[in-house]
Amino acid sequence: MTVKTLNNVMVIEANFSMEELFKVYKHKPDVLSLKDDDGNMLFAVKPSEHRESFSDCGISFVSNSYTASKASITIPLPSEAANNTKVWIAENFGSILTNLEQIERNVSEACIDIDANIAKIVGSIVTA
Repeated sequence: MTVKTLNNVMVIEANFSMEELFKVYKHKPDVLSLKDDDGNMLFAVKPSEHRESFSDCGISFVSNSYTASKASITIPLPSEAANNTKVWIAENFGSILTNLEQIERNVSEACIDIDANIAKIVGSIVTA
């Protein structure tokens, strides 16, 4: 993940593309959430066609992302963040960014599994 700031805006660029996010959402959606020991969802990431969102509960990435190669989200920052932006982001969004990093690892592993499974299935199909 990369976090960039410009004036009063923060852009989070994930380590996965929208294509990868949609693939995992379709084939292994459980990988996109973090749950507690009781199975309660703590944080989730999902693709969206229409509206991006960012909260303590999760992130929705929009498919028409400004960064074509990676899923990204743009978040306006309040004026209070201007004095020391990096520290403000770490203090206020640190847990969200940490959760996103875990989801990124899950997405990477899931894509490898999905691609291998698809290749195995394709290889087992006989055409006449």
